[in-house]
Amino acid sequence: MLKNLFYSQREKNIFIATLIGTAVNILLMIIKFIAGILGHSSAMIADAANSLSDFITDFTMLLFVRISCKPSDEHHRYGHGKYETLASALIAIAMIILGISLLVGSVDKVLDAVIRHIPIITPEPIALITAIVTIVFKTILFFYTKRQSIQLKSSSLRAKAFDHRNDVFISTAVLIGISAAMFLGKGWAMLEPIAASVVSIIIIYTGTSLLMPAVGELLEKSLPKEVQESIHSVLREEPRILSYHKIHTRSIGSRYAIEADIRVKGSMSVSEAHRITQEIEDRLCNEFGEQTHVIIHVEPEEETDRDQD
Repeated sequence: MLKNLFYSQREKNIFIATLIGTAVNILLMIIKFIAGILGHSSAMIADAANSLSDFITDFTMLLFVRISCKPSDEHHRYGHGKYETLASALIAIAMIILGISLLVGSVDKVLDAVIRHIPIITPEPIALITAIVTIVFKTILFFYTKRQSIQLKSSSLRAKAFDHRNDVFISTAVLIGISAAMFLGKGWAMLEPIAASVVSIIIIYTGTSLLMPAVGELLEKSLPKEVQESIHSVLREEPRILSYHKIHTRSIGSRYAIEADIRVKGSMSVSEAHRITQEIEDRLCNEFGEQTHVIIHVEPEEETDRDQD
């Protein structure tokens, strides 16, 4: 019965990887809220709010991945892969918003201490221990999710992996601030919001670096040069092709879409030309995955007025 809930094994694996991250985020969120309140640590409470944001993005990803793995239908002939790309974009936007929010809060906290002379309360050991535990769990989650994103070719899992890595940076900044306040005295307590400001900038940068590829894919950006070169290699290896042109490529979620015009001898039979296109499709699918969308248009050698894109 569980098997019927998923459209593919890939979807099931993405779901499991995301679910593991979601469970850990919920657990850490509860622990950090408690530790922040009992340990008098505003930074830890902010970190808990970050975990709440992670939970929201996890829920979004679970929803969109389910949709993206649906097979082609009457209204989506190219499948639903773009939904996964959209999920990546939403996660990246959430990271950028979170980074800006943390940056504003950190700067305001520094201004409170410097200009308004509001003292920063020294946190309790429970906040320090929680920060260490968070770093350990989030580091493990980052490497696990990153490995899964590579194996499953999932852009949304890749976004979540970097989100886990940013959580490590955030918790490290919190740890530095708590440690400074506890062991170096109140004069060093300002290191907590300063370090958080630096981490906030890193989060904004990472979110932007994840958002740009997702936007490029949604806007039908061509595949990377190395991928296109592999496509050219496949076409050049076919001796029955006299020439080729109009190579159009794009991503559809985790799979590629490739279109090309090939020119063959005009005397070639339709059956032979069809066999060539099938062989090229098979090679491209072997190179880039079974779900690769390939369209090969055949032209006779006499036709030369269609060479321009």
